[in-house]
Amino acid sequence: MLLERHPRAGHDLGDGLGGLLVVAPPVDDRPVASLHVADGTRLGDVDRLARVLHRARAPVPQRGGQPILPHARRLDHVVVGRHDPGQRAVAHPVHPLILPHHGVTATRPGSPGARRSTGDRLCSRRSPVRHSLRGLVALAVGGALLVASPAAAPASDPPTPSAGAETGSVTVRAGGDRDPATGVPVPLEGAVLRAHRDAALTVPAGECTTDASGSCLIAGLHPGTYWVAPVADPPGGAFARIEAVRPSSSGAGPYAEAAVVDEANPTTRVFAHRRVNPPFPSRCGVRVTLLYDVSGSISAAEAITMKAASTEFVDALAGTTSSIAIASFASAAPAAGNANLSPTPVSDPVGVATVKEAIAALARPDGDDRYTNWDAAFRSVVGQTDIVVLFTDGNPTVHGVPAVHPPVMTGLDQLDGGVYSANAVKAAGARVMAVGVGDVDQIAKEHLALVSGPVEGTDYAVTSFADVRTVFRSLADALCPRPDVPVVVSPAPDPTPLPPRFTG
Repeated sequence: MLLERHPRAGHDLGDGLGGLLVVAPPVDDRPVASLHVADGTRLGDVDRLARVLHRARAPVPQRGGQPILPHARRLDHVVVGRHDPGQRAVAHPVHPLILPHHGVTATRPGSPGARRSTGDRLCSRRSPVRHSLRGLVALAVGGALLVASPAAAPASDPPTPSAGAETGSVTVRAGGDRDPATGVPVPLEGAVLRAHRDAALTVPAGECTTDASGSCLIAGLHPGTYWVAPVADPPGGAFARIEAVRPSSSGAGPYAEAAVVDEANPTTRVFAHRRVNPPFPSRCGVRVTLLYDVSGSISAAEAITMKAASTEFVDALAGTTSSIAIASFASAAPAAGNANLSPTPVSDPVGVATVKEAIAALARPDGDDRYTNWDAAFRSVVGQTDIVVLFTDGNPTVHGVPAVHPPVMTGLDQLDGGVYSANAVKAAGARVMAVGVGDVDQIAKEHLALVSGPVEGTDYAVTSFADVRTVFRSLADALCPRPDVPVVVSPAPDPTPLPPRFTG
């Protein structure tokens, strides 16, 4: 059993609370994590410590330079009393913890409708503390029920608030574009966000519409865990809400965040909204940026295939009034060891050769420079061209400029960063197209749509490296149609657009 004291666990959280993060050998290919706290610890303090451990900005416990908890700081259970490495610990019931992680819910132990105050204290079975403990903690993680003893309390329905119970609130926030000057998301007015009593978002508890500050208050909430999600698009048609994501630590699920309402009255993340894609330019001679993912997951053979297809694309536009820019990204943008090429006319052989040289020079970085940062990628090309075409083989795993890691994972922070920066590209007038290249069964189409638009074949496409040439040819034909290629204004829906087509 591995024992690690979390860097934040010793902080004074209002009652001198400290905790020990214990990581047991893997179960179902991932470690099992438990938080050990002292007898008499207040439930509210346990909530606060769990919240600290789950924040994206909290450090991840390390062993040998690698995170002990991959993809997220996930607590499977809370244990009360001194930890004995030689004895299997028993988990005691606690009131539902903050677990802002898709696919993770907590059952409430004890009899139906029983409630515990955040001021109650946890104790071991040997402790004389007044508040007795009933049942056992059971947390459902990714569809598998992990329990800390042979018997688990049955799952219960969302608690029904009792009459006259104390109420609280949660401040919810929404954002649209990323301010190019400050890098901060711009507050979004008119977004509708709702608090739900269940992770499936089926039991509403209250909602509000954001004002000019990009925030609003959902009040009248009784103490407990709520899941907040955007439920309606802002008026005006410029932005659309995000409905689903697929984090690397779980399957596809709603774009939502958990919040515990207690005496603290929490504030949610700034929920990103996708800016609607500008129309496809209806003329030949546009400026186009080819934005390449050169992260460590791209093999040498795949890079060669991509470069060859890109060169053919340049040849297809050679002699036109078009301009081509070449940009790369991995953890940073441009990727370490690479340089971006500004829009270069391909109307003459010199320009064509310059663009081809920039493509040939694309190189994969190593070490911490090899991750995938959509946020930095789009920030690096704001306001340069009329079209930005993203080529990537996967999902964003870091975000920020400079990149923030650990963790290295596909989570809400990494996805939101890409959305905000892609919104800035669109706000400057460029259409964004996203092409997922690689294993077509593994690429998350919903994430490509987040940074481009919802229509497959016009906003985004998924293809294999073997078929990527088809994408480049279709893009060239859409930009500057050959005499024998008709311009398709309103293409008929294609249920299986493989190989994908970009059309105007």
